[in-house]
Amino acid sequence: MLDHTLTGEDREVDIVCKSKLGEHEVIVSIECTDTKRPAGSSWVDSMRSKHEFLPTSKLILWSGNGFYKPALVLAEKCSIETVAPENEVDIEWAKFANVFKNGTIKLIQPVLSHFFDYEDSNGKKCRLDGDINYAIHLKDLDMIIHVNDVKDFILENKELRTVLLDHATESNQDFWLKFEPGTEWAIQKEDGDWVKPFRTGFGIKANTQIAKMISKSVKYGDAVYTLSTGKSSKGPIELFFKERKEK
Repeated sequence: MLDHTLTGEDREVDIVCKSKLGEHEVIVSIECTDTKRPAGSSWVDSMRSKHEFLPTSKLILWSGNGFYKPALVLAEKCSIETVAPENEVDIEWAKFANVFKNGTIKLIQPVLSHFFDYEDSNGKKCRLDGDINYAIHLKDLDMIIHVNDVKDFILENKELRTVLLDHATESNQDFWLKFEPGTEWAIQKEDGDWVKPFRTGFGIKANTQIAKMISKSVKYGDAVYTLSTGKSSKGPIELFFKERKEK
């Protein structure tokens, strides 16, 4: 029995499958008919109307003698699945459905810091660091960029992401990178003066978590849909995949 959302009365459904994935409740309703003739569009329409105000997430219609063509057309346009005994069942579950089944996911949040060492006019070694977005003058290119531009360049590097993924643990892990622009360059101090650094570096602190994922998949039409959910310290995680076979 399912509750009518307008009247609150119980409505009988032949088969109801309930499941909960993360914060989502999924209700699959199956209605069956076994008449001497194929099911017509009038039956499909009556089932559509019946479930319009029921908490059905997905409606499936089963007919013992198949469906007339108009009924199939109506069902398809209303996103209703149709099943008959003569249907060929050949479900090849896609890769993500198996990869995330009872699996885990590693979440890595990199935080970058930076420093620039230089010598002042008296030969004293000094350091620029902190959260300041220093300007960098690439003299040969006559171009000015900023520290945050370099940070974005570092984080978009595919090889670096692979290193973080392979070596970051659940505890905080530090990595250090040396940046060499390949041209003569200078850093602008807070007072506006430009200095030439003799050493620079970027530190990466990789805050890492391992989250357990719960996944469920369904084949609909020519695609397999997989939803994986989990929880991290930052909140819920949801991954949704749609996969098709190559034609």
